[in-house]
Amino acid sequence: MLNAWLDKLEQRIIDISGREHRAGFFSLESLLILISLAYQMVTTLRVRLYDLGILKRHRFPCRVISFGNIVAGGSGKTPMVMYAASLLSSMGFGVVVITRGYGGTAGKNGAVAGDGTHCFLGPDDAGDEPCMMACRKQYPVIVDRDRVRGARRAMEKFSPHVILLDDAFQHLRIHRDLNIVLMDATAPLGNGKALPAGRLRESFHAVEKRADLVMYTRCLRGKLPLEGSWSLRKPVFMTQHVPFLYRLIQQGQVPIKKPSLATLNGRTAVVFSAISDNGGFCRSVEQCGVRVLDHLCFRDHHRYDAREIRGLLHRLSALKASLIITTEKDYARLGFPENWPVDLAVMGVKIEFIEGEDRFKSLLLSCVDR
Repeated sequence: MLNAWLDKLEQRIIDISGREHRAGFFSLESLLILISLAYQMVTTLRVRLYDLGILKRHRFPCRVISFGNIVAGGSGKTPMVMYAASLLSSMGFGVVVITRGYGGTAGKNGAVAGDGTHCFLGPDDAGDEPCMMACRKQYPVIVDRDRVRGARRAMEKFSPHVILLDDAFQHLRIHRDLNIVLMDATAPLGNGKALPAGRLRESFHAVEKRADLVMYTRCLRGKLPLEGSWSLRKPVFMTQHVPFLYRLIQQGQVPIKKPSLATLNGRTAVVFSAISDNGGFCRSVEQCGVRVLDHLCFRDHHRYDAREIRGLLHRLSALKASLIITTEKDYARLGFPENWPVDLAVMGVKIEFIEGEDRFKSLLLSCVDR
């Protein structure tokens, strides 16, 4: 009963933080706003203590690039980190990604999720997104809630040219050479309120003060995401998330190498996902010409149990769908299973620049190669 009450309370807070409205004087909304004011005071003081040198920043003998945001929730950090890590690796630089390992157990003491050749940890240990990155087998991935300890591990084991910090704009203990802030163009500031009344970790002033460049994700071509941002005296880029077919496992056959999205056109499917934007994922699937017969949605980072998988397969059978479709993150969370009663399509997401990709590459290279 307690868990059910807590779930309802959490959902209520999410609902409140996701919309713009006037709260009643005696209401949960008003209480959350008061807590938000205290939260803002604490975060402002913390930043100030680092600025004054009272709290220590650690420096490492390599370049450090941070990717983060000011709004809690998904803003496309992971695809951007993977893009940058792959790009720098292809240029010959030694790259290590350090991430908190959300949803996994290994982050408590820190561990190497993958060394660029082998993936050592599953999703329960590393977390779903770190496991997904490590299983690309292109660069080492370290999970550690203590980023300083994680950076020390990276230097000891890999001696990288550059460390990429995932979700680290508010992690001020490590000096960074480039501070990149990502903002979801569809809701760059949420409802404009700080946690827990809203989803802002910090105000937009923090972006103006500490960010070296701003990266808008999920942009629509020809539409500016946030009017005030264009007065920033720093580079601003617009990107969008583009789906691709990461894997196609045909029933009883070897997975197809480099499958094309065109192979999904005209097929019927049951879709399941547990990401921050389930609706957006389903729309992407439909835009590939797939007729979605049902979409089973779960909260971000949800861990599936056997009962839910049985329910999925029951829907598949009842609707006579020819295909199951899920995300690369969900596929990693399930442990990369290949034995399904019908074909399985796994959709990935990559970053595509609407404009300025060469300029971004130049900024990245000038930071690392100096």
